[in-house]
Amino acid sequence: MPTAAAEDLTFVQSRLADYVAYDDEDARHASDARVRAYLGVALAAARDRMDGAMPAVAREALERTILRCAFGNQTFVRHLDHADLPAGAVAALIASDRRLVQYAERAREVASSGVPSLVDDVDREFVERLALAAG
Repeated sequence: MPTAAAEDLTFVQSRLADYVAYDDEDARHASDARVRAYLGVALAAARDRMDGAMPAVAREALERTILRCAFGNQTFVRHLDHADLPAGAVAALIASDRRLVQYAERAREVASSGVPSLVDDVDREFVERLALAAG
């Protein structure tokens, strides 16, 4: 029976063919950028789909989250540089990436009333992801 980590990796790779996980520094940066881009594109499509249908406060929060996807968190990136990540940390980061990919899929169907909850979930995941990288 596959482990949860293997299932998470398979899930993410089924959506992002070029996802390479966190084995080395280059892979870590590529994976981070790829997951953020996938999520950012989905959130931007949701914003465009609901053009004018969501309250201004929700739209502003969504815009901030889209920008967060567009630019890597430099603190997160610094933690990943040359880090000796134990297998448990790698598995936790892959699980976090899976949740971000799932939020991207959720964004494709979200109604304007669900935007605040989606943005909160994404923002919370980015905070948790930073804590994982920091050890």
